Amino acid sequence: MMNKYGDMKAVGEILGRAWQAGRRQLFEHEVYEILGVLGIQTPPHMFFRLPQDVTDSSLGLFSSNQVVLKIVSSSVAHKQ
Repeated sequence: MMNKYGDMKAVGEILGRAWQAGRRQLFEHEVYEILGVLGIQTPPHMFFRLPQDVTDSSLGLFSSNQVVLKIVSSSVAHKQ
């Protein structure tokens, strides 16, 4: 359902995936996805499921030759 804030159905689906995975917190890329759905600009980012998915071609989509890599794992706490 679209409203002035964005596609609430898409937001619900993102939240639902996290809930179904047994998580009560969102990963950073999921937060960026929600912000994008709501029309809020986010920093350039990509989410790779496997190390071999990181290629020169995919990294070429960034406007810099320097990037920040973050690990996304339910077993690795962020800043705790």
